[in-house]
Amino acid sequence: MGVTLKEEDGREWTLLELLAEGFQLVANDGEHIPIIDANGRVFVSACGAPRNDTTSRGGRPDWRETRSVALHAILECREEAGLDSCFKVSQPDLFNLYGTTLRDLLSRHPQLRPNFPPEVSVFAAANFNMGPQTVTIGHYDSKNLGWGMCIVFVDGNFNHKLGGHLILWDLRMVVEFPMGSCIILPSALIKHANIPIQPGESRYSFTQYTAAGLFRWVANGFKSDLAFSETASSEALDGQQRERELAWEWGLSLLSMIPA
Repeated sequence: MGVTLKEEDGREWTLLELLAEGFQLVANDGEHIPIIDANGRVFVSACGAPRNDTTSRGGRPDWRETRSVALHAILECREEAGLDSCFKVSQPDLFNLYGTTLRDLLSRHPQLRPNFPPEVSVFAAANFNMGPQTVTIGHYDSKNLGWGMCIVFVDGNFNHKLGGHLILWDLRMVVEFPMGSCIILPSALIKHANIPIQPGESRYSFTQYTAAGLFRWVANGFKSDLAFSETASSEALDGQQRERELAWEWGLSLLSMIPA
Protein backbone atom coordinates (compact mmCIF):
# COMPACT_ATOMS: atom_id res chain seq x y z
CA MET A 1 0.00 0.00 0.00
CA GLY A 2 1.27 3.47 -0.83
CA VAL A 3 1.29 6.57 1.35
CA THR A 4 0.93 9.96 -0.37
CA LEU A 5 2.95 12.57 1.49
CA LYS A 6 1.69 15.89 0.12
CA GLU A 7 -1.74 16.92 -1.01
CA GLU A 8 -0.37 18.37 -4.23
CA ASP A 9 1.14 15.00 -5.12
CA GLY A 10 -2.29 13.44 -5.25
CA ARG A 11 -2.65 14.14 -8.96
CA GLU A 12 -1.21 12.93 -12.22
CA TRP A 13 1.76 14.75 -13.76
CA THR A 14 2.62 14.99 -17.45
CA LEU A 15 6.07 14.58 -18.91
CA LEU A 16 6.18 18.20 -20.05
CA GLU A 17 5.28 19.41 -16.55
CA LEU A 18 8.07 17.37 -14.98
CA LEU A 19 10.66 18.46 -17.52
CA ALA A 20 9.62 22.06 -16.89
CA GLU A 21 10.28 21.43 -13.18
CA GLY A 22 13.84 20.37 -14.02
CA PHE A 23 13.43 16.58 -13.89
CA GLN A 24 15.97 14.54 -15.86
CA LEU A 25 14.54 12.26 -18.56
CA VAL A 26 16.15 8.80 -18.66
CA ALA A 27 15.64 7.14 -22.05
CA ASN A 28 14.96 3.41 -21.86
CA ASP A 29 14.60 1.32 -25.00
CA GLY A 30 15.14 -2.08 -23.44
CA GLU A 31 18.75 -1.99 -22.25
CA HIS A 32 19.93 -2.55 -18.68
CA ILE A 33 20.18 0.87 -17.03
CA PRO A 34 21.57 1.20 -13.48
CA ILE A 35 20.91 4.41 -11.55
CA ILE A 36 23.58 5.05 -8.93
CA ASP A 37 24.12 7.47 -6.07
CA ALA A 38 27.16 9.67 -5.44
CA ASN A 39 28.95 6.74 -3.78
CA GLY A 40 28.39 4.35 -6.67
CA ARG A 41 25.57 2.36 -5.05
CA VAL A 42 22.98 1.02 -7.47
CA PHE A 43 19.59 2.20 -6.18
CA VAL A 44 17.43 1.60 -9.24
CA SER A 45 17.80 -0.77 -12.19
CA ALA A 46 15.80 -0.76 -15.42
CA CYS A 47 15.90 -4.18 -17.06
CA GLY A 48 15.33 -4.73 -20.74
CA ALA A 49 12.25 -6.05 -22.43
CA PRO A 50 12.43 -9.59 -23.86
CA ARG A 51 13.36 -9.30 -27.53
CA ASN A 52 10.90 -11.33 -29.58
CA ASP A 53 7.91 -10.67 -31.80
CA THR A 54 5.45 -10.44 -28.90
CA THR A 55 7.14 -7.30 -27.58
CA SER A 56 6.32 -5.18 -30.60
CA ARG A 57 3.50 -2.76 -30.00
CA GLY A 58 1.36 -4.23 -32.77
CA GLY A 59 1.94 -7.81 -31.61
CA ARG A 60 0.15 -7.55 -28.28
CA PRO A 61 -3.27 -9.09 -27.75
CA ASP A 62 -6.18 -6.76 -27.06
CA TRP A 63 -5.93 -6.98 -23.28
CA ARG A 64 -8.98 -4.80 -22.87
CA GLU A 65 -11.18 -7.80 -23.74
CA THR A 66 -11.04 -9.44 -20.30
CA ARG A 67 -8.94 -9.20 -17.17
CA SER A 68 -8.35 -12.95 -17.42
CA VAL A 69 -6.57 -12.44 -20.74
CA ALA A 70 -4.43 -9.71 -19.17
CA LEU A 71 -3.60 -11.83 -16.13
CA HIS A 72 -2.42 -14.80 -18.18
CA ALA A 73 -0.46 -12.53 -20.51
CA ILE A 74 1.33 -10.87 -17.57
CA LEU A 75 2.31 -14.24 -16.12
CA GLU A 76 3.59 -15.49 -19.47
CA CYS A 77 5.55 -12.29 -20.12
CA ARG A 78 6.90 -12.42 -16.55
CA GLU A 79 8.59 -15.71 -17.39
CA GLU A 80 9.91 -14.30 -20.67
CA ALA A 81 11.32 -11.25 -18.92
CA GLY A 82 13.19 -13.36 -16.34
CA LEU A 83 12.38 -11.04 -13.46
CA ASP A 84 14.32 -13.00 -10.86
CA SER A 85 17.33 -13.04 -13.17
CA CYS A 86 17.16 -9.24 -13.39
CA PHE A 87 17.15 -8.99 -9.60
CA LYS A 88 19.95 -11.53 -9.23
CA VAL A 89 22.19 -9.75 -11.73
CA SER A 90 21.52 -6.21 -10.50
CA GLN A 91 21.48 -6.90 -6.74
CA PRO A 92 23.07 -10.33 -6.03
CA ASP A 93 23.54 -9.83 -2.27
CA LEU A 94 19.97 -8.65 -1.76
CA PHE A 95 18.76 -11.46 -4.01
CA ASN A 96 20.46 -13.99 -1.73
CA LEU A 97 18.98 -12.37 1.39
CA TYR A 98 15.47 -12.46 -0.04
CA GLY A 99 15.88 -16.04 -1.19
CA THR A 100 17.28 -17.24 2.13
CA THR A 101 14.53 -15.47 4.08
CA LEU A 102 11.76 -16.99 1.95
CA ARG A 103 13.21 -20.50 2.09
CA ASP A 104 13.67 -20.28 5.88
CA LEU A 105 10.10 -19.05 6.26
CA LEU A 106 8.65 -21.88 4.16
CA SER A 107 10.80 -24.47 5.91
CA ARG A 108 9.54 -23.37 9.32
CA HIS A 109 5.94 -22.93 8.16
CA PRO A 110 5.40 -25.62 5.48
CA GLN A 111 1.66 -24.93 5.47
CA LEU A 112 2.32 -21.64 3.69
CA ARG A 113 1.92 -21.68 -0.08
CA PRO A 114 4.05 -19.13 -1.93
CA ASN A 115 2.77 -17.39 -5.04
CA PHE A 116 5.65 -18.94 -6.95
CA PRO A 117 8.15 -21.67 -5.97
CA PRO A 118 11.30 -20.20 -4.36
CA GLU A 119 13.37 -21.28 -7.34
CA VAL A 120 11.11 -19.13 -9.56
CA SER A 121 10.77 -16.06 -7.34
CA VAL A 122 12.50 -14.96 -4.13
CA PHE A 123 9.67 -12.54 -3.30
CA ALA A 124 6.92 -13.45 -0.86
CA ALA A 125 4.13 -11.21 -2.17
CA ALA A 126 2.75 -9.94 -5.46
CA ASN A 127 0.23 -7.36 -6.66
CA PHE A 128 -1.62 -7.39 -9.96
CA ASN A 129 -2.89 -4.00 -11.17
CA MET A 130 -5.30 -4.79 -13.96
CA GLY A 131 -5.92 -1.30 -15.25
CA PRO A 132 -6.84 -1.07 -18.01
CA GLN A 133 -4.80 2.16 -17.61
CA THR A 134 -2.73 1.48 -14.49
CA VAL A 135 -0.75 4.45 -13.14
CA THR A 136 0.05 5.57 -9.59
CA ILE A 137 0.37 8.92 -7.84
CA GLY A 138 3.40 9.89 -5.72
CA HIS A 139 3.88 7.53 -2.78
CA TYR A 140 6.26 5.47 -0.68
CA ASP A 141 5.58 1.78 0.01
CA SER A 142 6.12 2.22 3.72
CA LYS A 143 5.62 -1.42 4.73
CA ASN A 144 8.47 -2.69 2.58
CA LEU A 145 12.05 -3.17 3.74
CA GLY A 146 13.68 0.25 3.87
CA TRP A 147 16.78 -0.72 1.91
CA GLY A 148 15.11 -3.62 0.12
CA MET A 149 13.77 -3.79 -3.40
CA CYS A 150 10.55 -4.42 -5.22
CA ILE A 151 10.35 -5.32 -8.88
CA VAL A 152 7.69 -3.84 -11.15
CA PHE A 153 6.85 -5.42 -14.51
CA VAL A 154 4.57 -3.64 -16.99
CA ASP A 155 2.80 -4.65 -20.16
CA GLY A 156 -0.15 -3.76 -22.30
CA ASN A 157 -0.41 -1.62 -25.44
CA PHE A 158 1.05 1.88 -24.99
CA ASN A 159 3.73 4.20 -26.34
CA HIS A 160 6.38 4.41 -23.61
CA LYS A 161 7.83 7.58 -25.15
CA LEU A 162 4.56 9.42 -24.44
CA GLY A 163 3.42 7.93 -21.13
CA GLY A 164 3.79 5.28 -18.45
CA HIS A 165 7.15 6.67 -17.29
CA LEU A 166 8.33 5.97 -13.75
CA ILE A 167 8.73 9.19 -11.75
CA LEU A 168 11.47 9.08 -9.10
CA TRP A 169 10.60 12.16 -7.07
CA ASP A 170 13.53 12.19 -4.67
CA LEU A 171 16.02 11.74 -7.52
CA ARG A 172 14.19 14.23 -9.76
CA MET A 173 14.24 11.70 -12.58
CA VAL A 174 11.60 10.38 -14.93
CA VAL A 175 12.43 7.00 -16.51
CA GLU A 176 10.86 5.60 -19.65
CA PHE A 177 9.16 2.28 -18.86
CA PRO A 178 8.58 0.17 -21.98
CA MET A 179 5.98 -2.58 -22.01
CA GLY A 180 7.46 -6.00 -21.37
CA SER A 181 10.21 -4.58 -19.16
CA CYS A 182 10.79 -4.22 -15.42
CA ILE A 183 12.29 -1.74 -13.00
CA ILE A 184 13.80 -2.65 -9.62
CA LEU A 185 13.66 0.05 -6.97
CA PRO A 186 13.67 0.59 -3.18
CA SER A 187 10.00 1.54 -3.06
CA ALA A 188 10.01 2.32 0.67
CA LEU A 189 12.92 4.71 0.23
CA ILE A 190 12.15 6.58 -3.00
CA LYS A 191 8.83 8.29 -3.66
CA HIS A 192 7.56 7.14 -7.04
CA ALA A 193 4.65 7.51 -9.44
CA ASN A 194 3.75 7.14 -13.12
CA ILE A 195 2.92 9.47 -15.97
CA PRO A 196 -0.53 8.76 -17.52
CA ILE A 197 -0.69 6.89 -20.82
CA GLN A 198 -2.59 8.09 -23.87
CA PRO A 199 -6.37 7.71 -24.38
CA GLY A 200 -7.26 4.32 -25.86
CA GLU A 201 -4.05 2.67 -24.65
CA SER A 202 -3.78 -0.05 -21.99
CA ARG A 203 -1.19 -0.60 -19.27
CA TYR A 204 -1.03 -3.34 -16.63
CA SER A 205 1.52 -3.91 -13.90
CA PHE A 206 2.75 -6.82 -11.81
CA THR A 207 4.75 -6.00 -8.66
CA GLN A 208 6.67 -8.39 -6.41
CA TYR A 209 8.01 -7.55 -2.96
CA THR A 210 8.54 -8.90 0.55
CA ALA A 211 7.16 -6.94 3.50
CA ALA A 212 9.64 -5.81 6.14
CA GLY A 213 7.60 -7.65 8.79
CA LEU A 214 8.55 -11.03 7.30
CA PHE A 215 12.25 -10.22 7.61
CA ARG A 216 11.67 -9.27 11.27
CA TRP A 217 9.64 -12.44 11.86
CA VAL A 218 12.46 -14.67 10.58
CA ALA A 219 15.19 -12.65 12.36
CA ASN A 220 13.25 -12.95 15.63
CA GLY A 221 13.33 -16.73 15.42
CA PHE A 222 9.88 -16.86 13.76
CA LYS A 223 8.23 -14.60 16.29
CA SER A 224 6.64 -11.19 16.26
CA ASP A 225 8.51 -8.31 17.89
CA LEU A 226 6.10 -8.49 20.82
CA ALA A 227 6.51 -12.24 21.34
CA PHE A 228 10.28 -11.91 21.07
CA SER A 229 10.40 -9.10 23.63
CA GLU A 230 8.30 -11.15 26.06
CA THR A 231 10.38 -14.34 25.81
CA ALA A 232 13.95 -13.29 24.96
CA SER A 233 16.73 -12.94 27.51
CA SER A 234 18.16 -9.52 28.28
CA GLU A 235 21.26 -10.47 26.28
CA ALA A 236 19.14 -11.38 23.26
CA LEU A 237 17.18 -8.14 23.53
CA ASP A 238 20.41 -6.15 23.72
CA GLY A 239 21.69 -8.01 20.66
CA GLN A 240 18.51 -7.26 18.75
CA GLN A 241 18.80 -3.58 19.62
CA ARG A 242 22.40 -3.45 18.43
CA GLU A 243 21.49 -5.19 15.17
CA ARG A 244 18.70 -2.74 14.49
CA GLU A 245 20.93 0.23 15.20
CA LEU A 246 23.32 -1.09 12.56
CA ALA A 247 20.63 -2.37 10.17
CA TRP A 248 20.62 0.64 7.88
CA GLU A 249 24.38 0.64 7.41
CA TRP A 250 24.37 -3.14 6.90
CA GLY A 251 21.48 -2.93 4.44
CA LEU A 252 23.24 -0.29 2.33
CA SER A 253 26.33 -2.49 2.25
CA LEU A 254 24.30 -5.13 0.40
CA LEU A 255 23.55 -2.83 -2.53
CA SER A 256 25.60 -3.38 -5.65
CA MET A 257 28.40 -0.94 -6.39
CA ILE A 258 29.65 0.44 -9.70
CA PRO A 259 33.17 1.85 -9.27
CA ALA A 260 33.66 5.41 -10.50
